[in-house]
Amino acid sequence: MLDLIAAVFDWSGGATRRRFWSMAALTSVLVLGVAGLEFALSQEVAFHRLSFALAGLLLPVMMSLAVRRLHDAGYSGLWCFLLCVPFGALVLIWLWAKPSSRTQRGQFTWKSRHAWGVGFVCCMSLLLILRGFYQPFWIPSGSMKPALFAGDYILAAPIPNYEPQRGDVVVFKHPVAGGDYVKRLIGLPGDRLQMRDGRVILNGDPLVQSPMPDLTELKSDAGPGKSLPRCANDPVGIGGTCSKHQAMEALSSGRAYRVLDIEPNAFADNTHEVIVPEGQYYFLGDNRDNSLDSRYSTAVGGLGFVPASHIIGPVRWVVFSAGGASLAAFWAWRPDRFLKVVE
Repeated sequence: MLDLIAAVFDWSGGATRRRFWSMAALTSVLVLGVAGLEFALSQEVAFHRLSFALAGLLLPVMMSLAVRRLHDAGYSGLWCFLLCVPFGALVLIWLWAKPSSRTQRGQFTWKSRHAWGVGFVCCMSLLLILRGFYQPFWIPSGSMKPALFAGDYILAAPIPNYEPQRGDVVVFKHPVAGGDYVKRLIGLPGDRLQMRDGRVILNGDPLVQSPMPDLTELKSDAGPGKSLPRCANDPVGIGGTCSKHQAMEALSSGRAYRVLDIEPNAFADNTHEVIVPEGQYYFLGDNRDNSLDSRYSTAVGGLGFVPASHIIGPVRWVVFSAGGASLAAFWAWRPDRFLKVVE
């Protein structure tokens, strides 16, 4: 075992096929063992974090030996890029399994091609480790503008037994459809809630809204979902300036966030008072007139109340934002939204 471990980090000696496949077998046993624990104990322990962390830690160890094997077989570490190509791993396994080249073995020299391969693997390893603590989601619509735009790629932190606070932007499962949704938490269990003239009445008191300058944007398809924004100044042609009324809404705790209004006396601007049941929550979209949220029942495609068991975790960051219909449309990327903290 000590000889195997030493071989993993030996960049000057030969990495025989036997050592490589021994390390591959050890890696498989560890990964399958953790996967088995996750399957058996997932209800008691959040093993998904351990799974991704283990994969992230094992990947550079395994691949450092793999790069050495590639060199000994007469190939560059750059071949590691095949990992991101569907079925490319099969080609990579074939290259690893080839007999050593006598002209290459024992003559390892660090070249840029090896650095590219190892660098790629280290980045993949970091992403795997981060994946254990943060889960990525894609925003398909503008229901959470201005906090989140269609085409934003966000990171949420899945937290076991997470107890959200008012004002948190939260990812959760739809109570009926089961898809992933992102809204802002407004009502806790026991709260009395009502919409009156577009204002939230929380436990008998209206949430204060301070007017802000209108939000303006280009009226065009946004994000891979090709979401077309609604405008307060409609009719607006494609390519025209779309505006929405904007205000800063404040909770009694002092936490504040921006909300949008598109039209007066919209369908859900006035609702009956409801009491949030025990163990459930009440969510609203920040783009109030363009959000199917807890104001609507699940029978009409809304959320109704969301059970605590459906909550995944709070949204932390927008890591990337693509305003175009395709990620390849780099001219429509939104660099000002990269690595943006979600308020």
